[in-house]
Amino acid sequence: MNDYSKLTGEEQGIFISALSDYVRASLVRRMEMVDRWRLATQDGASCQVREKTFSENRSE
Repeated sequence: MNDYSKLTGEEQGIFISALSDYVRASLVRRMEMVDRWRLATQDGASCQVREKTFSENRSE
């Protein structure tokens, strides 16, 4: 289980922003977000996918 308190201030900001996006998203978009999260947490790929997802969200 991940511990939110161990995140840096910047990571906490990203997490809260992503959570806010998730809450406002449609069901289909939520499913896409969960799929991306699952991909990001497999095989140490979290940094690469997280950066891509974050930049994509900024351009939407």
